[in-house]
Amino acid sequence: MVMPLLAWLIAALHGLLVLAVAVGSVCSVTGNLSKNRRMENAYLLLLLAVIASQIMYGECVLTRWEKWARNRNEPWSAYRESFLAHYLPYFPQPFYVWIGPIIVCCGLSCVIVRRIALRNASLAGR
Repeated sequence: MVMPLLAWLIAALHGLLVLAVAVGSVCSVTGNLSKNRRMENAYLLLLLAVIASQIMYGECVLTRWEKWARNRNEPWSAYRESFLAHYLPYFPQPFYVWIGPIIVCCGLSCVIVRRIALRNASLAGR
């Protein structure tokens, strides 16, 4: 009884993470994220955690944990595809392969470019 609840809690947390990455990327591209340094730092940490998870496991660690919890409850019950492909099955397969890296790269590159621009502007103002 505990494992299905744990799996759903992990899935809910994962959904919030996906939403935070997507919204943060939009805020980064529009420049709204750079107005709040704490939020920008939190977003950077979130992106670094996502990237590290992809490098270490080849998938998000939350997907791995959710699948583990589902399989502990009932063997072979976990889905085989990615989190997005499982919970949003409405898009073609290439969408799931490309959308995550594109969102992460856009958000990360905009944060980095804005930080470099702010640094250069402050150095030029001296």
